[in-house]
Amino acid sequence: MTDQCSCGQPLNHSVVFHQNGQKLKSCPNCSEQAGVHVFYRAGEFGFRRMAGVTRIQSWCRGCRAKHRYRLDALHTC
Repeated sequence: MTDQCSCGQPLNHSVVFHQNGQKLKSCPNCSEQAGVHVFYRAGEFGFRRMAGVTRIQSWCRGCRAKHRYRLDALHTC
């Protein structure tokens, strides 16, 4: 498996993508497993608070819960 997606970005980095007015975000864990960036709705990732700043979670809810949740990918590279 390669460390880079066909888009040229590392698979283990989150990428933000806009499609039809929706903000989509890739999950680094899903992307590494699939070999391409796998995108979900950004709001489905959840949020965390670090040093007083609210940030979006890096991994999707399914990966953080060890795949107990299933999200439908909306886009791949």
